[in-house]
Amino acid sequence: MIRSAQAMQPGLNNTFARKKQYMKRPGGILTALLFATNLIAQQAPVNISTTSLKKDFSIFRAALTEAHPGLYTYHDSSYWTKRFKETAEQLTHPLTELAFYRLLAPLVADIKCGHTKWHRNGHPEDLYAFYQTGLFPLKLYFRDAKAYVVGEYRKTNIPQGAEIIGINNNDMATVAARLKTNIPADGVVESARRQMLGEQFAGYYASFIGPSFSFTINYRLKNGTVKTTVVPSVDVATIRNHNTPATHDTLSVSFPAKGVALMRIPVFMPQEGGPEWESFLATAFHRIRQANAESLILDLRNNEGGIDQWGARLFAWFTDKPFRYYNRLTVVSDRDFSFRQYASLPEQYDQLKAFIKKQGNEYIFTLHPNLDIQQPQQDPFKGKLYVLINGRSFSVTSEFAAIARDQHRAVFVGEESGGTIEGNNSGGFVIVKLPNTGLTLGIPLLRYHMSLNEKYPLGRGIIPDHIVASQPADIIKGKDAVLEKTLSLIRDQGK
Repeated sequence: MIRSAQAMQPGLNNTFARKKQYMKRPGGILTALLFATNLIAQQAPVNISTTSLKKDFSIFRAALTEAHPGLYTYHDSSYWTKRFKETAEQLTHPLTELAFYRLLAPLVADIKCGHTKWHRNGHPEDLYAFYQTGLFPLKLYFRDAKAYVVGEYRKTNIPQGAEIIGINNNDMATVAARLKTNIPADGVVESARRQMLGEQFAGYYASFIGPSFSFTINYRLKNGTVKTTVVPSVDVATIRNHNTPATHDTLSVSFPAKGVALMRIPVFMPQEGGPEWESFLATAFHRIRQANAESLILDLRNNEGGIDQWGARLFAWFTDKPFRYYNRLTVVSDRDFSFRQYASLPEQYDQLKAFIKKQGNEYIFTLHPNLDIQQPQQDPFKGKLYVLINGRSFSVTSEFAAIARDQHRAVFVGEESGGTIEGNNSGGFVIVKLPNTGLTLGIPLLRYHMSLNEKYPLGRGIIPDHIVASQPADIIKGKDAVLEKTLSLIRDQGK
C-alpha cells in the first residue's frame, strides 16, 4: 500500500488519502506478485450457477454505486441504470469465472477511471492470470490507429516495422477496438489506452479473445507488400524476461547541453536504493544553479504517480508565489457500505470518516495537506521549464502537470497525459472480493478535484504545446524523438 509521506493527523495514518494502492513499482508487493514464477495453473473451467453469478453481480453493482466517487463523472445515473440492467439480463445461464470477468470488464472500463481495478483474486493488474501459455509472440506499437512490430518474444520472419493487419482471420482494427473496450483509463484520453494496449497486447489478447497454439498473422511491409505467416505462441515467462528493463530508472539529473538540465522522475514514491525525495530535490536544484542552467527539461513520461504530497512539493520549486493545489476531495457519502462483509477497507477507515463533511450536495473529505495553501520553495528555479509527458503520465504526475499548465509555468512536449486535467479518483481503496466467482474489484474512495483557474474540456489530459509522437522506427532504434524535439526548441529559443 502506498503511504503518504507523513501522517496527516496525530495518531492517524491517512490511508483514506493514499494515492494509487495498486501501483506497479520495483521492489513492491505487486511487482513480486506480477513477476513471480509460481504461476496459476490453467485448470479446466468450472461453471458457476446463475444464482451465484447474480449475487456477485448485485454486490459488484452495490460496490460501484455506493463507493465509487467518479461513477457519474462522465455518465449520469440513467445511463448506469440502463448499463447495469442490460448486463444483469445476460445472466441467464451458468458461466465460468473467465466469462463473468469478460462480461463485467467493459463496465469497469466505461467508468473511465484508470485507478479502478478488476482482476482475479490475488493477481492485481496481472493480465496473464487466466492464461500463461498460448500468448501472442510480437511486441506491438500503436500509432495512427495502426499496429506495428517493434520487437519479438521469439524469432519470427516478420521484420520490425511491419504493420500487422490481421490476426487469426480477424482484421487488426477490429481486434484493437474490441480490446480497448476493456481497458480502464481516465476520461477519453486515447494516448493512455493506445499505450497500454501496445505494452500489454499479449495479455489483453489472451484475456479477452483467447490463447492460441499458433497465430496466423497478416502483415504489410514498408513497400506495401502483404504477407501471411504462422508463428508459434510463447509463454508468460518469455514475455516477462524480454520486458525486464536492462537498467534501473531512478531519480536523476544530467546536463545534455550547455545551459540545459534534464531531470528524470520515473515515479513519485521511494525507490529501493534511490535517494530520499527532499534530499534529491535540494541536491538537484543546487546542481542546476551551479551549472547556470537556464532551461530545465522535466521528464515525467511513464510516471504513473505515487505519493500525493510529492507533486505539490515539486511544483513549489517552480514558483515564487503561494498556490492552491487541490480544490477539494469528495466521497460518495458518509454512510456505511451494504457490501462491507465482502470488502477490505483502508486501515482506520472508520476513524477517518469523521473528516467527511457534507457541503451542499457533496460530501467533502477535509483531511489532506494538499488542501492548504502551498508555499513556494525558497530560491525556486525561475528559468524555462519543459515537461515531457505521455499516455502513462498518470495520477500524481497529471496532478502536477495540471497545476503547471494552469499556472502557465511550463511548455509541454510529447503526447497527451494519461491522467485527466480536472483530477482523478484514487486515494485509499476498498477491495471487494466477490464470494462466488472470487473475482476482485478495487475501487478508489476519493475524487481529487484540482484547483484550476481556467476551464478545460472534461475528460481530457494535459495536451502538449508541442505534440510529438514517436514513429515505429524511433522505437526500434531507441531514438528519443520527444527529447530531441525539446532540445531543438531550446536551441531555437537561444537564436
